[in-house]
Order: sequence, then C-alpha cells, then structure tokens
Amino acid sequence: MVTESLVRIQIHLFAMFVCMIMFVDTQNRINWQEYSFRLFRALLASCILLLATEAASWYSTWHWKYFWNTVCFALHPVPGYLWSLYTDYQLGTAKEQLKRHRLLRLLPLLAAEALVVGNSFAPVLFSVGANGAYRREPWFLLDTVLSYSYLAYALMRTYRARHRLDPVFLNPLLLFHVIPFLGGILQVCLYGTGLAWPSVALSLLVCYIYIQNRQLGLDYLTKAFNRLQIDQQLRASIQDAGRTAISAIMVDVNNFKGINDTFGHVVGDEALVHTAQLLRQSLRYDDFLARYGGDEFLILTRLDSTDALCKMVERIRKNFEQFNQSSGKPYCLTLSIGQAVYDPHLNQTPEQFLAMVDQEMYQEKRRQNVAGK
Repeated sequence: MVTESLVRIQIHLFAMFVCMIMFVDTQNRINWQEYSFRLFRALLASCILLLATEAASWYSTWHWKYFWNTVCFALHPVPGYLWSLYTDYQLGTAKEQLKRHRLLRLLPLLAAEALVVGNSFAPVLFSVGANGAYRREPWFLLDTVLSYSYLAYALMRTYRARHRLDPVFLNPLLLFHVIPFLGGILQVCLYGTGLAWPSVALSLLVCYIYIQNRQLGLDYLTKAFNRLQIDQQLRASIQDAGRTAISAIMVDVNNFKGINDTFGHVVGDEALVHTAQLLRQSLRYDDFLARYGGDEFLILTRLDSTDALCKMVERIRKNFEQFNQSSGKPYCLTLSIGQAVYDPHLNQTPEQFLAMVDQEMYQEKRRQNVAGK
C-alpha cells in the first residue's frame, strides 16, 4: 500500500514538473500573449493545480482532506472548459464568436460547481469519514460526465473538421481526447489509480510538441507560414514533383508603402492581416500560404494546369474586389500576381522556380504601372 501511494505521488510530481516546464517555456515565447498561447497556459495552470490538490488530498488529516477534495472537485471541469475553447479557436472560430457563446459553454461548468456547493450541505459527491477515509457518493458520476462533456464536444468538433485540417493539427487534437478518456475510465473503474490528471498532462505535452511548436513556423503578424517553412515546403514539393503536381502564386500588395505613409504602420499591419485572411479564404484547405517578406505572399498548391491556376487567381482577385467594396476601410487592397506550374523536366532548383514566379509577378506590376500612367 505504501509502495502504491509512493508511485502515485511520483507520477503526479513528474506530471507537475513537465507542465511547469511547458508553462515557463511558453512565457519565454515572443508571441505568448497571443490568444491560443494564453489558453494553453491556462490549461497548464489548471492541470498543475489539479495534480497538486489531488496529491495533497491523499496525505492530509480529516479537515484538510475534505478541503483539498472540495478544491479538486471545483477544478474538475476547468481543463475541459479551456480545452473546448482552445479547440474551437484552433479550428478557426473567432475570439468574438467565442465570447458571444460564453454563457452556453459555461453551463456544464456551472452545474458542476453547483454540485460542489451542494456537497457542503449534503454528501452528494464525496464524503470523508471520521477515520479520514474518502468515499464516493451517488452523484460522483454526474460530476465526471459534466467534466468530460467538454472533451466530447471538442472531439465532435475536431472530427467534423477533419477533412479540412492538416494532419499536423488533426492527429494531436484527436489524440488529446483519447489519453484523458482512458485515464478517466481507469480512475473511475479502478479506484485509487489516480491516472486522470497525469493523462491530461501527457496529452498537453503531445499537443505542445505537435501544435505549439508549429507556431515557430508562423509569421507572428499574419499567421501565415514564414520564410523558413517556404524553403522546407518547396524543397519537399519539388522532390515529389515527379509524382505530384506543384504550382506557385506570388502575390504583392500594390502601393503598400503608400498605405503605411498615409495611415500609419498600425493600419499597414492591419492591411497585411486582411490580405492574409482574404488569400486564405481563396484557397483550398490543403494549399500552403506563407509570407514571403514585407508585403509579398507565396502560395503553393497542387494544381497541375495553367487553367486551374488562373481560376484560383481569378477567385483571389474577386475576393479582394468584394472586400474593397464592402469593408469601409480607408484604403483599397489591389494585387500584382505572378504564377507558374512547376515543370519537372526543366530540373529547376527551388530558388530558380521561385525566381521565375517572382519575375512573373514583377512583370505584371510593371504592366499595371504602365497602364496607370
């Protein structure tokens, strides 16, 4: 019995240590104040608190055992609530929309907290005997269902969006639900195992490795991929060009310097963000969008013909025209675009192919400048 207790404590301490390392590391990231990072840090903090309170509840006198179990039950639904927010945000739900549906999302959490308050008057969740023995009460399972309802919701949302998600996002999002569900089932069925919250810590580690580190490959302002990712993606695509088509579109925002000079850099940054959003809306789910530098963006797609590529360019221009007509912004976003389908018979290097697409874009910019004079 002593050995089992020691193992449980060691598992919880190790899980807390891992979560603390991730918490400190996210603090040191340049974009840690971005909404998804703040949600992830809140998840880590709630998991650390639950691991600590659950461990404390095992080795306390009667009064403290009751106190720590009460705190633990009060915290139970918090990680699930935060994870549902994190999942929705990763799937593209705007922060404003998340705020509008806040009350509905809070209902399971509020119901769970009501059970905790009720347990102070009558033992509905748990009780602690005079000898310090902990006992589950009839509504314990209801609290578990309320807490895990958030995971069920997030799993459903992830599964429904699976066709438009990059596997780098999809796999860890799905895996996150499997590990806590298994840990929770074992803890419910095998009383005393204490695996629920260490399993959540393990899931957070998986997501941290596969998703949070992916943020290093994103441009901080536009959330498009950065230059490093361009090099990696283009080289991999060209190596596979014999089996899979690869095409590129280079986009330059016309008169971006004029927007900056006239309205200031804050508005200029806003224009770049809108540009990235409009480009993303014009693409297919598996197309690659990156900020090439300054006001230039690069799109890599698996289209295999010039006609298909031209249709994508037309869709991009149409979306920008609609934005200019309806946005009410003091500036208009117009583009110079160059495009090309990679020909594997030419044996071009990634640098040569990019230079060709870049040249196509600058030729169009010169044509537009001549036409505007």
